[in-house]
Formats: sequence, C-alpha cells, structure tokens
Amino acid sequence: MKTTLALLTALVAAGLAHGAIKYDITDLGPSAPGDSFGLAINSTGQVAGYSTPANTRAFRYTVGGSMVGLTSPGTGDASIGNAINDSGVVVGNTNTSPGGKRVAAVATGNALVPLGTLGGLTGNALGINNGGTIVGTSTIDATANSPTHAFYTTKSGSTYTLHDIAGGPRESIATAINNSGWIVGQYRFMEGLPYVAFLYISVGQPGAQLTPLYTLPGGTTSGASAINTKGDIVGYSEVKIGQGIFGQIQTHAFCLPTKDTGMGGFTLNDLGVFPGGSYTYARGINDSGLIVGFGDVVSNGMVTTHPFITTSPSRVGLSDLNNYIDPESGWELNYAYAINNAGQITGQGLNPEGKFHAFLLTRRVTPTGYPHPADTSYEIDGDYNLSLSEATAYRTAFKKGEKWPTAEGEEIDISYAVKSRLILLKGGWYTVDPTQNPPDKWAPDPDHP
Repeated sequence: MKTTLALLTALVAAGLAHGAIKYDITDLGPSAPGDSFGLAINSTGQVAGYSTPANTRAFRYTVGGSMVGLTSPGTGDASIGNAINDSGVVVGNTNTSPGGKRVAAVATGNALVPLGTLGGLTGNALGINNGGTIVGTSTIDATANSPTHAFYTTKSGSTYTLHDIAGGPRESIATAINNSGWIVGQYRFMEGLPYVAFLYISVGQPGAQLTPLYTLPGGTTSGASAINTKGDIVGYSEVKIGQGIFGQIQTHAFCLPTKDTGMGGFTLNDLGVFPGGSYTYARGINDSGLIVGFGDVVSNGMVTTHPFITTSPSRVGLSDLNNYIDPESGWELNYAYAINNAGQITGQGLNPEGKFHAFLLTRRVTPTGYPHPADTSYEIDGDYNLSLSEATAYRTAFKKGEKWPTAEGEEIDISYAVKSRLILLKGGWYTVDPTQNPPDKWAPDPDHP
C-alpha cells in the first residue's frame, strides 16, 4: 500500500511539473481596435489570418515585423487569409466591391488576386502546399442553390486554372493539401445528408475519386482539417458516447495516422475531450505528429473554449496550452489552429487588455534529446518523464506485439519495455546518457523530487 501511495504521489508531482512554462507568447495585433485570428503558419513562423477593425481583413504576419493587411481588388472591403506556404503565399477569399460576394483569392505580395470560380459566383481557397497548388471550394453555377465543389489549381505563368475534384458528390470542400499533393476535406452526395471526411490522392489522374474516411463509432458526420507531409490526417467526427437510449452524440477530434490510410479501410483514432467537456476539433498537425486544436472546458464554473496539444497517435491525452505559458502573462488562450515543424503555434486568445487577438507561441527550448520511446509527451513538454498512461500504453503494445510509432515502426524490444516499467516504479522521471546504447542510456532519476 505504501509503495502504491508513493508511486501515485510521484506521478501527481510529475503531472504538476508538466505545467512549467514551455512557450513564449507574441501578440500579433492589430494595434487598432478590433479582434484577430491566426489561422495558419509556415516553417518560418509567418502567420496568415484575419483581423476585424471594421470588416474582416486578411493579414500576413512575419516574425520580427508586424501584421500587414492584404488589400482586396477594386473597392473590395472584406477578406480572410486561410493558409500560407513556405514562400509566404497566402490564400483565402475576398470580395471586389463593398458587400459583394466572396471569391477564392491568392496573395504573393500584399494584394489579393481573385482565382475565379468553377462557374459559380462564390468561392474560398482553404489550403496551399509548397509547390503552389491551391485547394478550396467553389459554386459551380450562378443559381441561388448552386452546389459547391472542391477544387485544386494548376498554374501557367501567372494564370491559375481551377479543376473540379468532386468525383460525383453534390457538395464537397477541400480543406488542405500536403506537399505530395494529397488532399483532404469533406463531402456529401446530396443535400440533407451529413458531410463525411475524404482523402483524395491521385490528383489529376483519370478516374480519381474521393475516398471516404467515415466516422468514429456511432457518428454520422466528420470532416478532415489538415494533413502533414507523411500523410497523417486530423479532423473531427461525431461519436456516440454510451449505449442505447442513454447514449449521447458528441463531436471529437480524430487522428488518422499514415499507417491506417490503406485502401482496405480506415480507423480514426478518437483524441477525446477535456475532462467534463463535450467537444473537440483538431485543426493542425506537423511532421512530428504534434496535433493542435480546441475544445470546451469548465473553468471557474463557466464553460469556455481552450486550445490543446497532443501527439499522433494520442498516448498522453489532451494538454491545455494555457498550462504551458507564463501564468502571469495575463493571457487566456482559446483556440489553436496550426502548428509548424518548429513547434510554433498560432490561434486566438484573450490578451491582458481584454481583446481577442491572434497569437504566436514559440518554444523556449526545442526538444533535441533522446527520450525513451514510451515518452510520447516529450515532443510537447521536453521533459524526461514517463506518465502512467504512457507506460501502460507502451506495455500493452508490447504484449500485443504491436509496432510503436516513436521506434521507427519497429516492434518493441523486451529490454525497452522492462526499462520503462522500472522508470515508472521509480517515480517516472529519468536521465539520458547519450554515450550509452539503449536501453542503458535511460535510467531512473534519483535526484528528481
């Protein structure tokens, strides 16, 4: 009993230590009255989004600089920046006259240029890869009830051509594209039916079709939000919690790792919710498998929205990003929308002046060590610490003969499993000696409280 109590005490202490300050926060503005949202981030930390000093206005923020508004064509007065690639090209939507209909647009400089449509009156560009291919959605005719179809672009000189990738469904939206040209989004076959997440791989190939990713158990609706270079996909799905008439439909964030995107079927991993929460949405994923999004939490008796970070596949649950910033900063973070490979994150929160502003989170120290493979939270917090949930998941995978994602897809060595068990029994904290070979390089840390 004393051993169990001591172990639990150590694990609680470890959990509290994970609340240490991990990120510095930058307020992206605007300096004028109004709110702003950071929606996308590239490898250098440039952010795209929109601000609302009057109507919504797309912006590009550059580290060391300031928020720069992107101008609309003609007398347009409203726009949004939805995505940005490593060249700083922003895509989104804009109007061309006050109160006019929005169309998909691109900005290589500080001016938005309309991309055109698939034959309709409105459109929205939602993603762009480093090759410059843009994806989004557009109406296909001029009628009031025109279907909207997903599109991708090709470019000749400075001219973009939109290509319909609907593949049969009445309604479709392409939300993101990776550097291999894989596209994700959501679609439905007819009005009134629920939307379902899709993956589209064979861009431009004859007979290419949208492949449904389906839903979490018991759900009918899903959507894919982002895809990384490896092909890991994140999004959201309805899921049924509980059985029979007592069951409840919630919306949960999901991750679909590359290994589960085979054409034989898909298994969405439920990322869950915050304690006491009822919904989460995953919005971004980097090439290390770090996932960001947001969900509802109960704080001081009030329901509010907080951002989360977790790993792919999730082994550690959802971590509230508010726990990793300076508690004296005066910020309450609400939404996380995107993360780059350096671990920088953008979204929106309530700043010390009471304004809802876009933010940029930057790691104070980038993890570069050699953690035990079971320590899947290391990429998040940079601490050499094994939690009970991590050690349990690792041991379960070992017993089942499953491959482990942080071990380069290899089966778990019994010596690694034994060492993880020893570390946990000694309190969870461990040291790393890079001069030793595994598993000898990992040892319980006797000096950590």
